[in-house]
Amino acid sequence: MAEEIIFLGRVDDQVKIRGFRVEINEVENAIKNYAEIIQVSVIVKGEEYNEKKLVAFITVNKLEIFSLKKLKNHLKGFLPQYMIPTKFVVLDKMPITKNGKVDKNALHANNSDALAVVNSEFDLPTTITEKRLCEIWEDLLEVKYIGINDDFFEIGGHSLLATQLLTRIRSEFKVLLDYKVLFRDLTICNLANEINNQIKKYGELTQLGNNSKYENEEIGILMQRGESNIAPVIFIHPLRGGLLCFSKLIPSLEFNGIIFGVESIGYSTDRDSLSNVMEMAEIYTKRILDLGIKDNCTLIGYSFSGIIALEVARNLERLGKKINSLILLDSHTFTQSVKEEANNSLRSFLAHKKLMKSDNSSLDVIYSEITRLIGYNIPKNKISIERDLKVRTANLKAIVDYEINPEKINSDIYLFRVRDNPNSDELYNQWKTATKGNYVEQFISGSHLTIVESPFVESLAKKIDAYLP
Repeated sequence: MAEEIIFLGRVDDQVKIRGFRVEINEVENAIKNYAEIIQVSVIVKGEEYNEKKLVAFITVNKLEIFSLKKLKNHLKGFLPQYMIPTKFVVLDKMPITKNGKVDKNALHANNSDALAVVNSEFDLPTTITEKRLCEIWEDLLEVKYIGINDDFFEIGGHSLLATQLLTRIRSEFKVLLDYKVLFRDLTICNLANEINNQIKKYGELTQLGNNSKYENEEIGILMQRGESNIAPVIFIHPLRGGLLCFSKLIPSLEFNGIIFGVESIGYSTDRDSLSNVMEMAEIYTKRILDLGIKDNCTLIGYSFSGIIALEVARNLERLGKKINSLILLDSHTFTQSVKEEANNSLRSFLAHKKLMKSDNSSLDVIYSEITRLIGYNIPKNKISIERDLKVRTANLKAIVDYEINPEKINSDIYLFRVRDNPNSDELYNQWKTATKGNYVEQFISGSHLTIVESPFVESLAKKIDAYLP
């Protein structure tokens, strides 16, 4: 009889949360070390890879004096952020099985609101601005009783909602906030102060003259205010269409000038997305010119948008504009192998796009398959998934249909590429033939997706700073 090995699962309590290995026992021990805790049991909720979250169920000595904020501060001294549970639920008593062990099944079935444990720390709004922001947050997050010191991302916020939040603020308060407010502690208290400071410094949006153009989706998004006498930097969206992938990179730069971003048309709205590189480049060039940018701007493309940035540079140079440099973040040229891979992905995502319109489609199944294919999380709701598929399929079609342009640009090209596939030179080789100027290629740490994440983003930022004005 042939021997067989049957895998039944892990016998330890190690799990993987968003790519990080987490020891449940280590998390529980750190929580137990807090003086007010009597019992604790930590479980993982969420079936899909990108939906898994740590939830801590606890019993405490005196609920009336228990402070979740103090507990979290305590945990920050012992655990990395990814090991601190997303939710904490206080129980009167821990459910126990007949064998005297914690009943994990009962905990998984518990749907208590995690905010119930912070009622004693609920900080009410005290100004008109804070009150209106609370209403906006409650509407976007579908959560009640939000305190002015609650963190947006800790109570259910995500990247797409953060983008919508800035749009709502712009509409409600007539003030233009740059994307950097999303990269700091995103609380109502901090946002209210930022709004009031911007109004005092710049006035309302209707009084900003040319700045009113930011109301138009066709114009670049302000990602960082800065010195107007320094030539600006312009980030162009990757395949996913948005700009929040740069949320850690931009604050890590020492650059003090203005930073704009260009996102895909239709990324934040129901408009159709563009599916042709040359058409994108033409419209993005117009966006840049409409911003009043003259000479010596720096264009930065990440992944898919390297080619778009190159075509934008060509357009600007044809119009007599000078480009400081073209910076590429692990951008591949559209070789035949890249096109074939893009075409295969396009077929798959078009099939899922068609399924979304079917009455018999399962959102959970489609979401699971999409996140598996793309390798990272997106908001789990129908509108977000439909928009992601719309933008993604349009950009993939743009890759498939693109014909290499032999015309060389005059500006320098700086390519930062990952090391995970040292035999993939063919993916990058065409960049060196795209310029009459200097061409510099450097290896960077991390993978294609993680170069803009900690701990790799700090090193990348230093390398980019070396080529900025």
